[in-house]
Amino acid sequence: MIAGAWRATPPSRCPLTQRAATAVLLALPLGLMAPASWALEVNSASRAELEQLRGLGPAKVERLLSERDRAIFASWQDLARRVPGFGAKTSAALSREGLTVNQQAFNEQQSEGPRALPSR
Repeated sequence: MIAGAWRATPPSRCPLTQRAATAVLLALPLGLMAPASWALEVNSASRAELEQLRGLGPAKVERLLSERDRAIFASWQDLARRVPGFGAKTSAALSREGLTVNQQAFNEQQSEGPRALPSR
């Protein structure tokens, strides 16, 4: 070997590689929570953005956009009342995907009416 020549550090001992690996390992839990860390507002989302959500196909998106053109959605309850196919189950799933109405995630307790007392 020539004196003063650069010699590569093995990847396992390279501080940059070790830092990158540590960063990736620390970021993994954050990646699993990614859907909750971003939001897609139903009142401003484009057709393409809405169609990318799992659970929203072209027909539902068309109904949603048609109704949104009349007036923005005030709440999840308003959305469910005006657009067929947006019941509690679908709304909860879309909310987990990141969809919001007026920056609010779906809250199943608010969507339900008053519960009847169990009969004896």
